[in-house]
Amino acid sequence: MGRLTALVALALGVSPAHADPDLDAAVARNTAAVGAIHTLYTKIAFRITTPEGPTPTSESESEYWRDGKVVRIRERDIRGFGGRTREILITGDRQKVVIGHSKTGDDRPFTGLMITRPHEPFGMADVWRLALCGLPPEDAEAKPVLPLADAVRRLRVTRVRTESGPQGPLTRISLTEPDRTYDVWVDPAVNGMIRRFDRSSKFFVVTDGEKTFKTETCRYEVESFREVAPAIFFPAKVVATCDHDGTPIVRQEAEFTDTRVNQKAPPIPLRLPIKAGMPVQDRIQGLAYEAADADGNPAGTPKVMLEGPSRSVEESDPVATDPHEATRESALSRPGTWFLLLAAVFVAAAGVVMYRRRRAA
Repeated sequence: MGRLTALVALALGVSPAHADPDLDAAVARNTAAVGAIHTLYTKIAFRITTPEGPTPTSESESEYWRDGKVVRIRERDIRGFGGRTREILITGDRQKVVIGHSKTGDDRPFTGLMITRPHEPFGMADVWRLALCGLPPEDAEAKPVLPLADAVRRLRVTRVRTESGPQGPLTRISLTEPDRTYDVWVDPAVNGMIRRFDRSSKFFVVTDGEKTFKTETCRYEVESFREVAPAIFFPAKVVATCDHDGTPIVRQEAEFTDTRVNQKAPPIPLRLPIKAGMPVQDRIQGLAYEAADADGNPAGTPKVMLEGPSRSVEESDPVATDPHEATRESALSRPGTWFLLLAAVFVAAAGVVMYRRRRAA
């Protein structure tokens, strides 16, 4: 029996020391459930609220298409960044974002094409993360979700137990890494999709030169699932909340409608609306130029951006052997402030454009 357990653990990517029948079954169910989604289309209504009041501080509507590693998103902000639109295409190792805005004049935020590394947070509608198709990274981290099978292999499994859920028993898996703990609830009633995910991490803030450590706890919970195809389940609504030392700081809600899986043709065009003459910022290479054609190729000689090229996760943290193993203790990497980071990115981009205009003049 011991040899059989070790072989099962090896096949699932779990160390034999952590092999457990409930763990094995939960990981196998989840891997099969997520793996059954070959293509995905859905519409998303996304809202962010804070303890200050029920009115959303940020609100958007989106369409999302995924086929393997190709992701296409169309997003329109209703509140917070009102008037802004984003057309996003992720293919392989790059993300292209066409940003539009209804404002005109010199105070209009940057509009044009941005080329970045995949998973940089330029939109609200990262459905794979919101729907808990794996363990979500912190919102400000430019990382993909971590599949459950990889999580139990790379992190330390501390406990596996059965708890009651809305439709029957759930398998709760507790994991840990330095300064972070995770709890994942896998629901057999929806073929092993993740019902809930909790993350607790340490961070610090600096006030008047004094460093104060705090604990942030974030909970992602699927309030309801929908059977979108025979034996294939997908969330209908997900709510995420975060607190600092027990004090609520932010609430995110994502509602998914018109969800379709395993359809060959995408309901939205994959080609981005790139036009000749459009301003382009290639944040991977640190270059700025005007697009020469609909593919965003440069017209003329590109200029070097002031902030230089961005770095990959591996370049930013060479100690980490895997992108998910790096921990960053910074108050700015907290989920409650990620939409403020987005605003800062666009303000900085607008400043770069205005600086170049003044130099040209």
